[in-house]
Amino acid sequence: MNIFNRIINKLVKESRLWWYRNHSTLKPKGCAKYVQPVLFLGQGNVMLGNDNIFGFFPSGQFFNGYCHIEARHEDAIIEIGSHNHFNNNFMVVAEHGCIKIGDDCLVGTNVSIINSDFHPISVAKRHRGGAEKQIRRNRQQCFYRQQCLNMQRSAHW
Repeated sequence: MNIFNRIINKLVKESRLWWYRNHSTLKPKGCAKYVQPVLFLGQGNVMLGNDNIFGFFPSGQFFNGYCHIEARHEDAIIEIGSHNHFNNNFMVVAEHGCIKIGDDCLVGTNVSIINSDFHPISVAKRHRGGAEKQIRRNRQQCFYRQQCLNMQRSAHW
């Protein structure tokens, strides 16, 4: 790769990180290394341990995606331990309650962790909301392969 391409590559990466940081509505407590942009949203709390990394280059979907971390309501909490590596397009959404991710986890591309079903399945109740508060704990030293979806079991089936 010539010097011109490296400069353009660096400018694109840095501008994307800046854009997502400035459009986040939630500031996490703690710090991490952001290789891929991370959008923090919601009214709750996000707590990061030490030495976490979000994104990986040159893994797939690095340029066309972002990581999404959302503590949707005031009582929502997302706790992420230390020494975790989250590949590209990681998503965690806590509508209410708490999601805890332990230490030393390796998370593949396109992994989603959600603690709510967000609305009932029934057509008559679908637009009323009504998600139950839950705590979702994920073990330490775990490995989530790519395309993994970790959700609460729906109480509305």
